[in-house]
Amino acid sequence: MIKIQNNDSNTGKKLVVVKESYGNAFVPFLIPHYDEIYVVDSRYYNSSLKKLVNEQGVKEVLFINNIFAANTEKIVKTIEEIQ
Repeated sequence: MIKIQNNDSNTGKKLVVVKESYGNAFVPFLIPHYDEIYVVDSRYYNSSLKKLVNEQGVKEVLFINNIFAANTEKIVKTIEEIQ
């Protein structure tokens, strides 16, 4: 998990991005729009996503995965956990 802090932003918005390698190229485009972005690689993150979202006061979660990764058991469980 990587936290990106944008000190130039004053939107009050925070985002969690759940991604694999496809998300690496997309995350930089999000930075101007959020104060904080938490980038989680779903292949290696074993902590509770729901806990991260709640503890950091995050209102938005974005899943960026290739079509084959999006339907894996781990991703499905992650989505179910934060609902």
